[in-house]
Amino acid sequence: MVIFYKYFAPYLAGAHPIPTSESRNGLASAISRDKFIPESIFSTPSGNDNTEEWAKGEEFPDDLLRSAQFRPFAPLRPIDKEKFTVRINTWRRNELLVASVNHHTSCEGVAQVQIVWNDPESGPPGELLSHKSGLVVIEDHTQVNSLNERFNVKTENPPTVGILNVDDDVFYPCEALDAGFFMWTRSPERIVGYDKRLHNVSSEKWEYGTLSFTKKKKMYSMTLTRYCFIHIHYLSIYMRHLPKEILNFVDENKNCEDIAMTFLVSSLTNGQAPLLTEEWALRLIIKLQSDANISGGIDHMELRDYCTHNFARILGLHPDQKTPLQTLPLPVTTFDENDFQRFFSPEPPPEGSEMTVREQKLRQEIDKWAPDNFKDKQRDIINRAIGPFLSSGLVRGTIEFLHRFWNDDERTSSKKKLQIVSDYLRYSSRDKDEYLKEVENYEQDPLVFLRHHSMWKGSLSLPA
Repeated sequence: MVIFYKYFAPYLAGAHPIPTSESRNGLASAISRDKFIPESIFSTPSGNDNTEEWAKGEEFPDDLLRSAQFRPFAPLRPIDKEKFTVRINTWRRNELLVASVNHHTSCEGVAQVQIVWNDPESGPPGELLSHKSGLVVIEDHTQVNSLNERFNVKTENPPTVGILNVDDDVFYPCEALDAGFFMWTRSPERIVGYDKRLHNVSSEKWEYGTLSFTKKKKMYSMTLTRYCFIHIHYLSIYMRHLPKEILNFVDENKNCEDIAMTFLVSSLTNGQAPLLTEEWALRLIIKLQSDANISGGIDHMELRDYCTHNFARILGLHPDQKTPLQTLPLPVTTFDENDFQRFFSPEPPPEGSEMTVREQKLRQEIDKWAPDNFKDKQRDIINRAIGPFLSSGLVRGTIEFLHRFWNDDERTSSKKKLQIVSDYLRYSSRDKDEYLKEVENYEQDPLVFLRHHSMWKGSLSLPA
């Protein structure tokens, strides 16, 4: 495809090195001039506050983007250890957006919710313009329709340096948010994600590894920005200093901004892979119904394969470059007696660090979990989170969802109906037999549908 070659052929051919200070503005001096991100969140080496002089130091490489890895963050402020800011990326899915905002503003750790509004043809829902929580800020991004804009912070004086970056069609219970957040406060220079992916090295070319591939290999090297904690510092670097080749590619293809961000942070942390929150929290994902999905495009995987290989090359993450990308083993994923404590308990806090009151409360609750009750505990957490939205039928994997969408005119095909049922069986924490009994009396009986569809024969224990 011409568009790939235009951006990346010079790098693949070795005609250009990784972009250097000659091809972009100085990083360090620009950081200090950032309008919305206060200089106080960074610290300079040896107490030297002259940012431009620091950038010229011999101990730093010529590549000023890469030199950011040597500039440590200032210690987190008390509010940064207690609260975080949610940024929601959305596009013409107002019902989902309102549900996401209502959920996130109900979580104790949320200091502010920033909505990245991109639609130039219509304004945000009225209930969000003056949200009852008083925590909602709507950013106007209507001048540029680009996925890069999700990282372009326009809110003046954001309350926290910790950002929870999310899509509008997925969320986690507040307890799962806290699990990821408290992990991030101990490693704010890393991304803490809720999705795991592994790059696939095939014939010397990198490809984007799917979730099934990642699970099979039991390793990961990437995360997705649809739900992750990240320092606001990286959002600034992304928008102002990411190589133009990458920014332009994301602009034109409306894809791969998540790959760009996860690779950017890895390139600035000596090739380290992102961190993953605890497995019990990862499993509490709640998905809202969405027909518009970028991953459904016919060229989606082809685009992501190119992004994985070429973004990594540009950012110096290939094995023959300065900061090879690290792969890490997936955290324990079993529920058996031997692994139970590791599954539900994080590594102990570093010596000298203290848990906040909210973290202590979370840990006390998790400590009550045992092999014979954890499924009920998880079910209770999910039910509390989806309770306010259950009647809307938006939550995939619920009976209410099936009632709303089963007879939808756009979902009458066998393929669509199978997807609806598959979503329920995949994401629901409820027992399959319990589900099947509940839907027996549907006007268009899903059991009849399932019994006669070859894809499902022998895969479910259906009642007679």
